[in-house]
Amino acid sequence: DEAKTMYVYVSKNHADMSVPFSNLIAANHTDSKYFYEQIERLWGVGTEEAKRAVIFLLTIGRNRNTALFRDVDFKYIDTVIKEKNFSAMSNLSITLPDFMALDVDTTLHLCAEFLKHESRNFNDEMLIGSLFEEKAKLYPEKLRTFAFKHTASLGINSIYRHHILMFLENQFGFEIMFRYFLKYIEDTE
Repeated sequence: DEAKTMYVYVSKNHADMSVPFSNLIAANHTDSKYFYEQIERLWGVGTEEAKRAVIFLLTIGRNRNTALFRDVDFKYIDTVIKEKNFSAMSNLSITLPDFMALDVDTTLHLCAEFLKHESRNFNDEMLIGSLFEEKAKLYPEKLRTFAFKHTASLGINSIYRHHILMFLENQFGFEIMFRYFLKYIEDTE
């Protein structure tokens, strides 16, 4: 309750400091009504940094507790991906696959959108690692389809491509893994 009192004070009396002090919201992440009121208020600030803070709170700020995730969270995630808010996307690179517990198809769609941006960087690598290392046994068919449809844009030097190859071989056998490898080569020529 102290964190709630502090954040309400800051946001009402020093609105310009609401983003830097937004981590205080995380202390009350289980109070859904309060949490989402503050998320909406923080989102309303409209800056890239405020949106990054919202994504942090929706993921790491709730200790990645998937039982607390809500469908409305996808609205925020979709927006930062569309806006190419790389600061916010860095939080999603590891945590976005956690949302598969809420809605597998929506999460994989957002992962595909995440990988579409032009900037190839470590965030893409982390997303692939998180998807194919942590979620492989839970959603093998969905991830196989995702691998074939959405990962060809990753470079051959991708440090996490081996996660995809290992996943395919372990879950579906060498033939499927080799078929993916050939498809990748054809798509990049």
